[in-house]
Amino acid sequence: MQTPSAFRPISLQGRSCFTIIRDPSVRSDQQMSFVTKTPILKPLQSFYENQKLTKTVKKIDRNWTLNSTKYVMLKYRQWQLALRRAISFVDFLKDSSDDLQKYFYMKKSPSQIKDKINNTKAGYISLIENIKSEQTGLPTNIPTNSSSKKIPMDVFYFMDRFYNAQRSVFIEDVVAEIDSTLNDESKKGRVIFH
Repeated sequence: MQTPSAFRPISLQGRSCFTIIRDPSVRSDQQMSFVTKTPILKPLQSFYENQKLTKTVKKIDRNWTLNSTKYVMLKYRQWQLALRRAISFVDFLKDSSDDLQKYFYMKKSPSQIKDKINNTKAGYISLIENIKSEQTGLPTNIPTNSSSKKIPMDVFYFMDRFYNAQRSVFIEDVVAEIDSTLNDESKKGRVIFH
């Protein structure tokens, strides 16, 4: 025999919700029959129809974007410069995973974030070595197919600004760039009910 909850459809698509009532004329040893009663709950669809959507829907995504890559690399740089002695790397990765879901609607595990950091750094170092070997020194002459680890040009210029060993980077600049990245991301859509 199935539980009564199995017979109660609840949906937001205009379906009614029913409760199960046992037919009193049927004895318990006979086959059970059920009759339906009027809906006990109003469909929830009417609630959502009255709400106004002010922005577009932002779905949870699994793909890395430029802003999410910048955010992770900036948070990593901030951790390197100021928080390394106070927060362990494992805790940093967990916090970054939570922040990505909160600000960028991305589900990434701490190990995926660690891989992204390592791959981005390796891609940047590989491109820098290619540039030095060609003796040009100009980022505009980056070879496109000479490296197995590739990063987009936007990420390369960003990494060159904050991870170049020949430049000094201040924590204030990193924090300001984190704020700028979050402001760029906040301009993208979300669902807000009024």
